[in-house]
Amino acid sequence: MTPFKVLVSCVLLAALAACADEADPRLDATDDVEQCRKQLARIYDGLLEYEKREHHPPPGSGAAFLGALLDSGVWPRTEATARALSCPGVDPAKLCADSNSAKAFTPPRGACTAYAARDQSRAPLAQFPTSGTEALVACDNELGPNHARHTNVLCADGSIVTLDLEKLKADGVLPPTADRVPIGPDAPAELLGGALRALTRD
Repeated sequence: MTPFKVLVSCVLLAALAACADEADPRLDATDDVEQCRKQLARIYDGLLEYEKREHHPPPGSGAAFLGALLDSGVWPRTEATARALSCPGVDPAKLCADSNSAKAFTPPRGACTAYAARDQSRAPLAQFPTSGTEALVACDNELGPNHARHTNVLCADGSIVTLDLEKLKADGVLPPTADRVPIGPDAPAELLGGALRALTRD
């Protein structure tokens, strides 16, 4: 095997294992990326409490998966808690026709969160919590990337991976023309072992 092929193999193996790697380095991430990580950790705690009460993960997909924390009463339905269900890197007024986040998280729900979440209809969680190879939530919205170059991914073991778009392009995991990390069915299988395919923003 040539040195180049060895290098590519190592890059792909690292990408496959990343969702289970809690020692993910903070590169030159901006403050909103770190705030997002803290928010995802809070969401994970909420999902654990939901599981404790209901004995199963939220059955809905995307925004409904997140909104279950409000619908179930795990979190009170307030503006502050509803805002915690959307990435701090995006102004909610840019996503929702009604900038009141708490109101946005009432049926029918649309793309009023800057997070993609588990698609329980297409890729249901067999159990929760489970391994870090399963993705629960990631930075994503219909208007564009949430952060300048980083995408946070919350995994089902509570670990949070921060993906660097420029590094993924430099490593050949994503094409040079990529302007965001793909989330959903079209995400490449080489990225986090295909874990991002289990998410939706719908």
